[in-house]
Amino acid sequence: MFYEEDRRHRPLVVVGSINADLVIEVDRLPKPGETIAGGNMSVYPGGKGANQAAAAAKLGYPTKFVGQVGRDVYAPTLRTALANCNVDVSKIHSIDGSSGIAFIMLQPNGENSIVLVGGANTSEEWQITDDVTAAIQDAGAVLLQREIPETVNVIFAKLASSARVPVILDTGGADRPLAHDLLTNISILSPNETELQRLTGMPTRTEKQCIAAAENLVHQGVNKVLVKMGAKGSLLVGKC
Repeated sequence: MFYEEDRRHRPLVVVGSINADLVIEVDRLPKPGETIAGGNMSVYPGGKGANQAAAAAKLGYPTKFVGQVGRDVYAPTLRTALANCNVDVSKIHSIDGSSGIAFIMLQPNGENSIVLVGGANTSEEWQITDDVTAAIQDAGAVLLQREIPETVNVIFAKLASSARVPVILDTGGADRPLAHDLLTNISILSPNETELQRLTGMPTRTEKQCIAAAENLVHQGVNKVLVKMGAKGSLLVGKC
């Protein structure tokens, strides 16, 4: 795929999830039917999409976030937290119901257990307004994840692809197979080794196996696959 040179100077648009993370300190997890006392509780902004937008903006790159919050007590805090990272939050829409919420039980050894309530993130009724469409089509690149409905990711990927905007999909957030309409509109698909195995059903224990599995996704229509391999770095496989 070839894109206009001036796109590299345009904003990154991140479409994805934004959550309120409620972190509760516990000595241990409760047994079934048991009530235990918790320690401190803190509320942090989170969500894969919001985290990526905040990271990009903190690196100094102009970043816009497209997402949804509920009409609840957490929504203003989530907007403010992203805005304080210099993210453009004008494309965050409010819908009835709750914002995304993650309940995180944190043990002293660092182990955590999480219950995720999708809330506004997982609503099928995303508000894809004219200003959101314009932001997507004028972006330097669009970054997606999988904590929002696949149907919504397909819509945004098609909008971007039709305007020749590169689309990057981080496959974290869901174990389900990727929709064909999504695969064929992705410029760069980025799974880790475990996600790559789940997406293809192929082994990914060695570099050679990762290459074969990534090539399988390329044959299905993806332009490039960037495999995250932890301490071993990354592996890029693409069309010849």
